[in-house]
Amino acid sequence: DSDGDGYGDLDVTTEGCTQPQDYVDNGDDCDVADSSINPGAIEGIDDYVDQNCDGMDFILSDSVHL
Repeated sequence: DSDGDGYGDLDVTTEGCTQPQDYVDNGDDCDVADSSINPGAIEGIDDYVDQNCDGMDFILSDSVHL
């Protein structure tokens, strides 16, 4: 968990009897360098960033009319 957000990098693993410091029990983080991007994050609107690692970004349609 190099960015300290509680979500780990699936490509960085270790085995041991005790959990080493800075390691977590999941590999769910999609951006290990940015703690604001993780599966528990709130998705921003129209920022073209997938904050919550679900593979999508929340984009408002340009065709919405009042």
